[in-house]
Amino acid sequence: DIRIVPDTALCLPRYLKIDCDSATAGPKNHTVVHVNGYISKPDLSALALELDAHVFRTGRKVVLLALAHTHRDKESLAVLSSLLNCDHVLVDTRSIFEMASFIMNASLYLGVSFHGAITAFSYGVPAIGFNYMNYAKTSDLFESLGVDTWCIQSVEQVSALLPLVEQSRQIC
Repeated sequence: DIRIVPDTALCLPRYLKIDCDSATAGPKNHTVVHVNGYISKPDLSALALELDAHVFRTGRKVVLLALAHTHRDKESLAVLSSLLNCDHVLVDTRSIFEMASFIMNASLYLGVSFHGAITAFSYGVPAIGFNYMNYAKTSDLFESLGVDTWCIQSVEQVSALLPLVEQSRQIC
């Protein structure tokens, strides 16, 4: 059985078995957010306003999830956390199972991580790719899955896109 996929990580559910009932994913009605140290403080402030509005519209909790420890994820997420007024939790784990569990149990993924987005897609979770560094592989992934408009380059695009994606149930 040979299948061609944009990235082998789309096959995660087949090989990474996570028991949803015992997953340490916290709330089941949450939005996972991932940012790193390359996002400016003004952009973090603007993103915080959009996330506050998102929580107000949906009632979802925000899970700020550090996915790497090489790009100052933890520090940027701590800044974002300090700017948020909405219900949220800051999670720092090095367990790939916990990271995947948070994403697979989310209602939405919004983040800068290519592999965070691909994990979301592989579990049928809608994802907004915050591709502010304009990586071709990220935009190519979203284009190949038919959701290229969900790959954005600026925080300003979040306000128009979030309400549309909130209404989506599943991508793949």
